[in-house]
Amino acid sequence: MSTSHMCNDHGGFLLDELISQFSSSSESAIINNPYQSTFVTCNIIAMLCFLISSFTGNFSQVDKLWSIVPAMYAWMCVTDTRTTLMAFLTTLWSV
Repeated sequence: MSTSHMCNDHGGFLLDELISQFSSSSESAIINNPYQSTFVTCNIIAMLCFLISSFTGNFSQVDKLWSIVPAMYAWMCVTDTRTTLMAFLTTLWSV
């Protein structure tokens, strides 16, 4: 087994792989990988919720997005029939 498939102190090989892809990838590679673009979108939304809640003093900003954002994330990760079904079911749940 190669060292890239072994778990390490950083929480696993998936985290190391994601970090290496971010550090070595171009902007177009991030857009073409659905998991990377979803990860970036999730972090942007989290930061916006934090900043807006800090400025307004209303710390329930994420509650407004709770029924919309999971469906958006699911549709961003569609790569095959299984993920399409999961996105569809997530959309039904969010309606």
